[in-house]
Amino acid sequence: MTTSRTDDALTVAERVDRARSAQERIATVDQQRADELARAAAWALYRDAAAREVAELAVERTGVGAVEDKVFKTKRQLLGALDDLRDAPSVGVLSRGDGLVEVAEPVGVVGALTPATNPVATVPHLATLALKGRNAIVVSPAPGTGPACRRAVEHVREQLERIDAPPDLVQAVDGRGTRDTVEALASAADFVQATSSQSVVDIAQRSGTPNHGVAVGNVVVVVDETVDAATAAERLAASTVLDHGATCVNANVAVLHDAVATGVLDALVADGGYRCSPGETEAVADHLFSASGALDRSSVGSSATDIADAAGIDVPPETRFLLVDGDGLAPDHPLFGEKLSPVVTTRTVDGFGDGLELADAILTHEGRGHSCAVYTDSNRRVRSAAERLPVGRLLVNQSSIALAGGESNAVPFTLSLGGGTWAGNQSDGNLSYREFLDVTTVVRPRSEPVDDPETLFEGYPAGDETRPFYSRN
Repeated sequence: MTTSRTDDALTVAERVDRARSAQERIATVDQQRADELARAAAWALYRDAAAREVAELAVERTGVGAVEDKVFKTKRQLLGALDDLRDAPSVGVLSRGDGLVEVAEPVGVVGALTPATNPVATVPHLATLALKGRNAIVVSPAPGTGPACRRAVEHVREQLERIDAPPDLVQAVDGRGTRDTVEALASAADFVQATSSQSVVDIAQRSGTPNHGVAVGNVVVVVDETVDAATAAERLAASTVLDHGATCVNANVAVLHDAVATGVLDALVADGGYRCSPGETEAVADHLFSASGALDRSSVGSSATDIADAAGIDVPPETRFLLVDGDGLAPDHPLFGEKLSPVVTTRTVDGFGDGLELADAILTHEGRGHSCAVYTDSNRRVRSAAERLPVGRLLVNQSSIALAGGESNAVPFTLSLGGGTWAGNQSDGNLSYREFLDVTTVVRPRSEPVDDPETLFEGYPAGDETRPFYSRN
């Protein structure tokens, strides 16, 4: 598309207008074409060279995370998302029921508010989901992530041009991602996806535009005495170190049954963990948090050795993550909150019930609505945890990375995890392409009538009603 203005000198409104024009050109394409658009967006950053280029740019500009992990995460999520989307209907008839037919329609222009912690994978993932539903998407990068996000968008646009699709289906706004920019995009778009800080989610919700926001993360892992300590430790370590802990699905707290606590902790140390002394624990807390308990953003996504060095702690060079002792600390202590770094707070409890009680208290402090993981061989305990804990996802015997989708489970691959009413979100599930669809329901007469009032109101006095109101025409 030609324009009299350069790509780096467009207002938010102008970008949305261009996106809307591009979206109108694909609004009536068939399923095959919609799938082709989605594959193009995913392929753009699935390629090693492109994923690495954007990952290096993101780490260079933000200092958050690790290049190799960002490349791995991008490729993993895009491959998983495409597998989820394979043969999934997003054009025409979605489902048929008793007299009901659901027909898919695009929502239009999606305004995507992306996070500082994950500027690489989020862009192509959201673009893939949006294009699957025949939508356009305009990205507002978090401060500091603009160069990486815009380069990711350029890669997607190149692939769209390659398949003769309008490149303006995917755009990124200019500038530093200011509050004014976020508010402008949230107001101008047809639908807002806020995968960002709570303040940005709040802006999306106040905009009056239909939106899907995410919950504040703080994954608590509860380990009981029925599981193998070494296996639990291996999965817990994997949950901790990915991208230096800078994702919402990294483990933040490990609540350990006292019968296996020593075994789990020893195995964690063998896997690259460093157990901090009480004094070192206090030093880590002082480095990670301000006096008011707010997380120091300069520590987000830093390596364990860098955090230790900044805290004045001498650790072995091969240290992958830090273990800080939470015994004796109140559940609302900052160390029991989300740290966005490879630091896990451990706590020993006498029984599984005590572990759930503590997990509930920690989530009330931070992370309510997001996720929890349990390691147990007891189905009864799994059900007890599901009924007790206020989370949208309860993961069983898996690395918490799998909360965002994994080969070991069937939840949708996503980078946006809703927290339901617990967290003030509209959804408690993993974002999928279905959130980017409007649905027209075609209603025909049903094959079976509603049952009679005497049956439905069994046990109540019949009164003088002889037929239901809906039969009175």
